[in-house]
Amino acid sequence: MFTTSSGRVFSNRCESMAIAMREAGQHMIQQPPIAVHFRGQLVGDFRAGLLVEDEVIVELKAARAIESAHVAHLMNYLRATRIEVGCS
Repeated sequence: MFTTSSGRVFSNRCESMAIAMREAGQHMIQQPPIAVHFRGQLVGDFRAGLLVEDEVIVELKAARAIESAHVAHLMNYLRATRIEVGCS
């Protein structure tokens, strides 16, 4: 659960974070498609959690701790883009 500054409570963590960021004046896109190429050809896309200010990928996880698989997941997103900053 996440409570915004206006007191509204939400259970969906990605939607909650998006609402809080909009309230703080941040530009963000929820689940933006990130193109995946192999040997120069488009083979599909990823869906990152949030893209903030076109500069930071935020990948939210419901877990007790960040695991190496979470970091690998985020690193794949960063490698597929020109974005240099991400958090999981």
